[in-house]
Amino acid sequence: MIESLLKKGYGVILREHPFFVQKQSCIEQWSKYENFKMGDTKQWLDDSFLNVGVIVTDYSSMGSSFPYVGLVRSVFLNQNPGNLIKIDGVEVYDSCVSSVFSNMQEAQKEIESILNPLTQKETREFLEDYREKQVYNLRKSGSFIADFIVKLMDE
Repeated sequence: MIESLLKKGYGVILREHPFFVQKQSCIEQWSKYENFKMGDTKQWLDDSFLNVGVIVTDYSSMGSSFPYVGLVRSVFLNQNPGNLIKIDGVEVYDSCVSSVFSNMQEAQKEIESILNPLTQKETREFLEDYREKQVYNLRKSGSFIADFIVKLMDE
């Protein structure tokens, strides 16, 4: 899927999870594309997160929290979508801000749809509104912490 997105001209930033076992041959192949970049995994947040159009992950909690901060949808790739990680009994996946796929072709269609410039503004506005209406968003704390994180990343 990564190679297909690169061939279509999409920029791809690979941020390996600390437990990810590198497949060096894949990374070498992808590195041949100018639109491929390795993200800085030594920092939790770096500038690669400021301009991301979609976050794609398998189990990472980043996939569940980033849509509220970056105002972009996340895509979970998981061989067993019914078995996602739960924190305190609550799945990290929220269908309003994320999609789950076990099929790479379906995931790729969703990613391309998310990256469509015609829908990005609408998605951003929806996510901003959705974030504001969350139960845990007492006194606009969700937007406050999201703005704080973005400002921290700018420094």
